[in-house]
Amino acid sequence: VIIFSPSRLYLALRASLDWDIAPLPLLLSPLLLSLLAIYDSMAASVRALVQWYSHHTLANPVVTKALTSFTLFTLGDITAQLLDGRKTFDRSRTIRMSLYALCVIGPVSHLWYNALEALVVKQMKVVGPRGVVLKIALDQFVYTPPTTLLFFSYMAFSGGMALRSAVDSAQRKLLPTLKVNWVVWPLVHSMTFGVVPLPYRVLFISVASFFWACFLSFASARFGTE
Repeated sequence: VIIFSPSRLYLALRASLDWDIAPLPLLLSPLLLSLLAIYDSMAASVRALVQWYSHHTLANPVVTKALTSFTLFTLGDITAQLLDGRKTFDRSRTIRMSLYALCVIGPVSHLWYNALEALVVKQMKVVGPRGVVLKIALDQFVYTPPTTLLFFSYMAFSGGMALRSAVDSAQRKLLPTLKVNWVVWPLVHSMTFGVVPLPYRVLFISVASFFWACFLSFASARFGTE
């Protein structure tokens, strides 16, 4: 594998052009070289992180995706509370969100995406752009509505509401949330299923889910559900 290194390229150019003769490049080159070295170090760290994540995704997919969801939804809730301008931080809400992500979102998402791939590609033999469209449609109209309803019901019930009131509150929020969902996630999943290579799809979805977690956490706290 050939890894691009800006600092090595710079050193090669500097040697071939004899830049040390010129006063200005002589002054700028140490700073530029330091910046390029920092870039190389950061790029190497990112590559190592991706390799580490990919290894654990293949070795322990359910655990890895559960922990990924836990981390991103926790950060999403914290971010949502900060953006909401709260004077006091609601630890209980963050804990409830985190536990749901760990126990439900991560494992269930793993099962769903595997089943979706098997259904569309292996059983229905639909590939290419048609396959992408079909996966998006099934994800948005079969999987998303019940899981969103379950999420809002859980957050309200675990926050102290009676079960019937929690379900009623979730039903009121469902359609407005789905309207936003149907604008955002088809665009995200057009990249997920159409562009991103299969080994990196979970990571891509996880990053996108951080921003969606911010929205879900923000939405779950509206209309007195806490």
